[in-house]
Order: sequence, then structure tokens, then C-alpha cells
Amino acid sequence: MRKGILLLLVFTGVSQAEVYRWTDEKGQVHFGDKPPVVNDSVGTVDQIDENSLTPDNTFEAQHKNYQGNGTDYRAVEQQSKAERRERRLQKEKQQAAADKKQRQCREARDNYRRYNLIEKRAGSLQELMKQRQQRDRYKDRIKRYCY
Repeated sequence: MRKGILLLLVFTGVSQAEVYRWTDEKGQVHFGDKPPVVNDSVGTVDQIDENSLTPDNTFEAQHKNYQGNGTDYRAVEQQSKAERRERRLQKEKQQAAADKKQRQCREARDNYRRYNLIEKRAGSLQELMKQRQQRDRYKDRIKRYCY
């Protein structure tokens, strides 16, 4: 019984507390349960209503263009989730393209090396030109995929 009365007294004292907001001479905003010492250097002192500090009134949207009142958080969360999914898919697509280009570069270089390893003898000028054209095609592929 004593504990109950003691708790009741303690909580009634806490529920009667007021919150004050004031701005100092440097422009910083301060909060406290006691009013500041009022002198000429203190800017303004505002008393804040306790009811204005409920979670419904302190909801801040996570998005810049949010126009809601704090109760439509599901729609905001779904939009946020869709945006994250879109960014993830875009990133995966870019990664896949980079991997493909890297693979094509590696294949082009391997093909060029293999072509140069084979000993080639040209019996005529025409065959020599074909070999040179083939080598140039491999070099062009390296330039296209590696640079």
C-alpha cells in the first residue's frame, strides 16, 4: 500500500512537469524542465505544451516531399521499399554489364594471344593480308571491350 502511494506521488509530480525552450545569445535552442534565468542575454523563452510532444505530433517523414499527417506511414514505407528495390535492381544490372564487359575483354585478349602463338606461314600476299586482317580484328575487339 505504501509503495502504491509513493509511486502515485512520484508519477503525479512527473506528469505535472513542464518543458521550456529557450534560445541563447549564440542562437542555440535549449530545452529544460526549469525556466532559464531571464536576463538580457537570453533571447526568447517559450513554454511547450506537453500534449504537443506525443508521437503523433512528432512524426517526421523520411522523405523530402512528404505531405502526409503521420498516419499514412505504410504508404511511405511501401514507396521507400520500392525505391530501394529499384536502386538494387539498377545496381545489379550495372554489375552484370560490367561483368559481361570484363569477360568479353578477357576472351578477346585470350583469342589474340592464341592467334599469335600459332606459327603462321603465308604462301602468298593475299594470305598474309588475311592474317593481318584477322590480327587487327582481335586488336579491335580488345579495344572495344577493354578500353
